[in-house]
Amino acid sequence: AYDACDVCWPEGKGYYQEGDFMVCRNCGRRFASVKVNEIKGGCNPAPLERTVVGDKLILKVADILQGVQYFDFAKRS
Repeated sequence: AYDACDVCWPEGKGYYQEGDFMVCRNCGRRFASVKVNEIKGGCNPAPLERTVVGDKLILKVADILQGVQYFDFAKRS
């Protein structure tokens, strides 16, 4: 997942992990780590396509670039 969400991304704060949860640094909402990339929208961490092959995590550059809007802080409202 991206270190951003559909709601809080303009603040540029992202998430931190606390035990089995990801916590939004902006609004404080908590999300079960095992549900990241499964539950989408709102303040959930924005999903990032990925593939797991054996013990490797494969990310495609094109998929990473799909989330560039979450890091374009010139678009902050």
